[in-house]
This record gives sequence, structure tokens and C-alpha cells, in this order.
Amino acid sequence: MSVNAGRQMWADTVNSNFIAVFVGDAFYVDISVCFQAYDCFYCCESTVVDLSIIMLQVLRKNVAGVIWLICVMLGIAVLWRYSQKAGGFGEVAPLWPEQSSLAFVDGVDGGLQLIMFVHPHCPCSRASLGELAVLIRNSRQALSARVLFVSPSQQSQSWVRSGLWQQAELIPNVQLEVDRDGVEAARFGAETSGATLVYSASGQLLFHGGITSARGHYGDNVGRLAIQGLTKGQHTETQTAVFGCALRSDLDEIEALPAM
Repeated sequence: MSVNAGRQMWADTVNSNFIAVFVGDAFYVDISVCFQAYDCFYCCESTVVDLSIIMLQVLRKNVAGVIWLICVMLGIAVLWRYSQKAGGFGEVAPLWPEQSSLAFVDGVDGGLQLIMFVHPHCPCSRASLGELAVLIRNSRQALSARVLFVSPSQQSQSWVRSGLWQQAELIPNVQLEVDRDGVEAARFGAETSGATLVYSASGQLLFHGGITSARGHYGDNVGRLAIQGLTKGQHTETQTAVFGCALRSDLDEIEALPAM
């Protein structure tokens, strides 16, 4: 059988069901299905088929399916790109800010002091608080931690005490406070929900960044592991990206964001 004749036979089989996979720029048809269609040795050798012939036939019969698949892939790409969009810090002082109204709280045996700033309605920060819970559990009381929820002064207490506040309340040994108008966030240079800073017993900045690897993503990440290393006296990363909403975002802006 000639190659051209074989290709024509493959094109004809598009009208029936078959199993196929892509490998690089080539198109392979499942051997068992081929054997059922044509009882010949030529077909049973995983013959490489002309991709243009096969795809043309498939596209003609499955235009709606192809359009749906393209839309799905585009949606996934948009969500992935959004999940990787990091926020940042403003100017971060190397020492605990003198103008801060927050009292420096020593940890057990002169341990570390952690501060996390959170927007009460940022969906990305559920993962940040989840990673904080893991961090506290693994730090073995070598860490004094507090979470500051940033709120405009005109907002009510119920607006601040959101589901994220309730989630943070479940983390043992973590102090919760309200940062009206983001005054303390500005003093510490925090601009993104989930921003985390760690200071030594003497008030020296040891780490600032986020403790998730993407927006709304749970699991091991450089930030959390770095802080865990600090609690053990190890030299680790001192800065990571922060994944979350802007601390000064209003509720309408957050509700317009993709769900994470």
C-alpha cells in the first residue's frame, strides 16, 4: 500500500470514532482501533498521519467544541496570570519603626516578632492566614505574632470582623488588632494584604514578604519556610513576593476580582 493511499484511508476513518494523541508535530492513531478499521499490516504500525488532513476533518465537525476549548484555555490562562500577580512593599525600615504605636512584644526566650497586615475582605488572604496557622504550629512558641486588619475609619466593626477575622481568631497565640486607615501599615511599608514582617528580639528586620507562592495558594512556600528557618536560628531568604489585594482596595474593587 502506498503512503498516499494510507493517508486517504486515515482521512476516511475520521467519520468513525478513533483514539488519537499528539506527539510534537505528529499525529498518531491508536493501533487497536486502526486494526479494527483496516485489516492490514500497514495500519497497525502506528503510522504517522498527515496532521493537516485529520485536523481539517475534525474541525469541520467540531467547531463549537473547539471554540469552547479555546475559551476554557483562555480562562485558565487569565486565572493563572492573575494568581501570579504579586503586590509589593513601600519603604521598609531596617528596624522596628520608632513612630509605631504598636508595642514591641518579646517572644518566649527573646523570640521573634511577626506582624501580618490583612485586608478584611481579600479572598487571597485566606491562604495567607492558613499558612500563618501552619507557621505558628511549627514554630513551637518561638514566635510572637499579631495580625492587623486594615480598615477605613468610616467602616463599622462588623465590616472588619469578616470571615478572615474569624479564621484568624482560630489560630492559637495570635493577637488581632484593627489598623484604622492603614496608619501602621504605612509605617511598616506594607501595601498588600498578606504582607508579613519578622523582627528579631532587638527589633531588627529579618524578613518581609508573603507566605504563599501565589494568590490563594496553600502549601509549602519560600516565605513560610524562611520564617520557620529563622525560628531555628538559620540564615534564610529575607524577602519574598506578596500575593494579595491592595490594602487600600475598596470592597467593589475586591468583588470584581476573579474568585481564588
